[in-house]
Amino acid sequence: MTRLTRPSPQAPRSAAPTRRPDLAAAIVCALLVTAAAGCSSDAPGVDAGHDAGAPETRWQGLSDKGSYGVKVRTTPTPPPAATLFTLEAEIFAPDLSTPATVTQVAVDAWMPQHKHGMEGFTPQTTLSKDTVGGVTTQGMFFTMPGQWELRIDIKQGAHGADRVVLPVYVDP
Repeated sequence: MTRLTRPSPQAPRSAAPTRRPDLAAAIVCALLVTAAAGCSSDAPGVDAGHDAGAPETRWQGLSDKGSYGVKVRTTPTPPPAATLFTLEAEIFAPDLSTPATVTQVAVDAWMPQHKHGMEGFTPQTTLSKDTVGGVTTQGMFFTMPGQWELRIDIKQGAHGADRVVLPVYVDP
């Protein structure tokens, strides 16, 4: 005599194996969600009025310690790979309304994924004689396309020393 048993509620009712989510697909999905969140016009370092389809031409952000706010633009815009460009910065109090007095500033660029900067290039930074908080750096050079960081080190200023790091993506 064969005994029939009722399937338990946890057991699958079909003979087909249960499919587990694919780990690679889950990772890709998470990366896409993270990337989409980072591309918002409200992301740090990007002007809120920026058109998502247009190349970035101006960046702004706060310093690591919150002592300064900085607005940056480049010539040419956007800065291309493997071409010298000029960076102009305005350094403000943290609320971005009052220019901050600075007496020593250094500007550099860093490619975090490759762990290198602008090898062979030494940009020259000068303070504006006419504009409080104005800085011009000539000789900037992104050696290759990809994700870069503009690093603005305020070594001496009204609110002490601090660093501003602004992410910049350089198109191929």
